[in-house]
Amino acid sequence: MWVGVVIYADQGSSLWMRVVQVAFGILLLGWAVQRAVAMLVKPAGHCYSEEADGWNR
Repeated sequence: MWVGVVIYADQGSSLWMRVVQVAFGILLLGWAVQRAVAMLVKPAGHCYSEEADGWNR
């Protein structure tokens, strides 16, 4: 969806600029998916690292 927004936001740009816009859109889409998966996988209240938990083993 974001790629479509970027492409249609600037229809008058050159071809190479559209390629850059699509690449940036894909980068943002990948980042958003990564963040969403991380939020779903990480248990609630787990805001510490594994290394910080070493003293409690």
